Amino acid sequence: GQMELVGGGGGDAYTPLRYSLTYQDSVELQNQYTDSAAWVAVEGAVTTNHDGYLFCPMTGMGTMSNTWRTGASGTVWTVPAGNWVSTNNAGAVVLSAVRQAPRYAELIAGVYDFAISVQNMGDGTSEVRWYMVEVENKYWFGGTAIDTDPVSDKFNGIIFGVNNDNDATQFNVYEVMVDMGDPIEVPEAPWEPYYVDTWGIIGGRTGGWTLTPGDLAGNVTISGDTPPTGWATIRGELFEPVTPKGDKALIVTGKAEFEGGGFEAWSSFRFGIFYSEDAGKVEDNAWTGTDDFHSGYLFLPMSGENNGPADWLGPRGTYGAVVNGVWFSTGNGNDYPLGTEVQHPDQAVAGEGIYDFAISVGVTDNGNNEVRFKLIKEDEAYAFAARFYDNRDPVVTNKFNCVNFAMNKTASTTAMNLIDVEVDYGDHIVLPAWTPVVEEPTRGMPKEYILGQNYPNPFNPTTTIEFALPQSGEVNLVVYDISGRIVKELATGHFNAGYHQVVFDARNLASGVYFYKFEAGGIVDVKKLMLMK
Repeated sequence: GQMELVGGGGGDAYTPLRYSLTYQDSVELQNQYTDSAAWVAVEGAVTTNHDGYLFCPMTGMGTMSNTWRTGASGTVWTVPAGNWVSTNNAGAVVLSAVRQAPRYAELIAGVYDFAISVQNMGDGTSEVRWYMVEVENKYWFGGTAIDTDPVSDKFNGIIFGVNNDNDATQFNVYEVMVDMGDPIEVPEAPWEPYYVDTWGIIGGRTGGWTLTPGDLAGNVTISGDTPPTGWATIRGELFEPVTPKGDKALIVTGKAEFEGGGFEAWSSFRFGIFYSEDAGKVEDNAWTGTDDFHSGYLFLPMSGENNGPADWLGPRGTYGAVVNGVWFSTGNGNDYPLGTEVQHPDQAVAGEGIYDFAISVGVTDNGNNEVRFKLIKEDEAYAFAARFYDNRDPVVTNKFNCVNFAMNKTASTTAMNLIDVEVDYGDHIVLPAWTPVVEEPTRGMPKEYILGQNYPNPFNPTTTIEFALPQSGEVNLVVYDISGRIVKELATGHFNAGYHQVVFDARNLASGVYFYKFEAGGIVDVKKLMLMK
């Protein structure tokens, strides 16, 4: 249907508008078709609680809906036997924390198309889709979420509430229709480029330096009276996680200024683009969470007569993928390098000055991630750039929510200023003409039996396991607990030659160490995985 705000909007309010799809028993409508129509409890009703889903669209720079029970924040909540408009119901779960689009868009006076669909997925879960979009696309709120323990399998009402912090003088609802069929299609969110304005030291790694927020969005400084005494690392969070798709790449651009010196020593400056759910929030210019559990792409620019590419637990590279680990490290268990290009011109020294940087990540028709990056000093005395493809299956990540920078004690600089760090969505960045041309790799038929390490690991509650067969045949892939008891048969029977993936869902298992055993073609392989809830 449609909903309309008349006379005003939400501004930066906390809860200007909420709506729910629920099941409520033991109520009846009195005085229907009159101005005193009201739902009231039937005589003798024990409870009139609701079961269903609550939608809490954000407006402007208002705070995301939250609860005093657990401190959780979100924009889509379950309502388990409670108040339809409250996030404080006992047992309420956040299904999504998606924000509005464009960034900081306000609920304005006007008409909004809305839709909700709920589908039983047949595996004990329900998929919830929703959108609320202003008819001229000036405001968007939408998404898809999975309820792993469905709060209700039936619904009998949709409810709207306008709060007193909304400037609207009237609220209208039009043409609300109920149907059964395919799930709704969520419209694509409108996009506007923006400057990164959420910065903080990550992992407590200050190197003796201090972070100073910039006067403008997109700017931040980390500095000290001397070069850092250890790693000094900062993280800038994107407003919302961005998933590259089709002809649209995620693009991050800006400038990095080094004062008092540069990053002349081997691998003393590192930067990259990642996804992490464990960074927490920024308090006192620092992230409350961890610098671990990041997945994405790390770039390690060389300088001078360096010792060559970094060691990635055996293979070497100047850029590559960090897999669910400490974001600036190449020593996480599942990391892998993706290239060995060094600086241009050969053995150029990265001294003090201003450097333009840019990163773009897109998805090819083959499902590979195409990544481009460049770091070029304004006088062009130093440059580091490359284009590469991640053709792992699956790729390290298909979404990104932060851009990170690190300086080590081996650098001579006393300050790093990040300037005009901007996020956009569109065509890939243009690389210098001297950048090597790299052909997109294709994945051929495997030449041997392979059991891959599950990803992610540790995991909660699902993880993916890949295996490869050089020829068709019988496969047996089973998960055991630490006592040797079979807890899940993941793949049994005849499989064609090629690469195969299975998903292990451990939501009903206890945290701990498990093992998965692969048997095919006379080959037996066992690997360990860890469930951490």
